[in-house]
Amino acid sequence: MVIELLKSHASVRRYKDIPLNEEQIRVIVSAGQAAPSSHFVQTYAVIHLTNDEKRKN
Repeated sequence: MVIELLKSHASVRRYKDIPLNEEQIRVIVSAGQAAPSSHFVQTYAVIHLTNDEKRKN
């Protein structure tokens, strides 16, 4: 089952303009924190912008 899931991975190039709620954001960040990294390098930043003007700059 896991192998089939890994093989079905697809990159997303177009996103919908639908805001995520706080719980969805927590789940996504948690999954990113649990993901493996190359050579155990775990430095990353998560930026959550809700203001469209700030996002465009």
